[in-house]
Amino acid sequence: ALPWINMAILNRYFLKPNWGAALPGLDSTPLRKVSMGGHMSAGAICILLGPFQFISKLRNSYPRFHRWSGRIYCVCAMLSCVFGMIFICLKK
Repeated sequence: ALPWINMAILNRYFLKPNWGAALPGLDSTPLRKVSMGGHMSAGAICILLGPFQFISKLRNSYPRFHRWSGRIYCVCAMLSCVFGMIFICLKK
């Protein structure tokens, strides 16, 4: 169910971006729009990569993939946090 929920979110906010209706006041500054887009993009990557870290067969058979996806996961988690904090700090 998680991939379907993720695709619904991506469809709602990226393929048909009408953020003003869902998030009032988002369009007040370009930095708020960029920060929310970065937050959601990095978060979506985390949601997609996270479950792969717990598959032991994949982890044992492809350790290089496991390490690189873990690094990408950590970087995206930090970026999502930073973008989210920027968005919150710019809130009126």
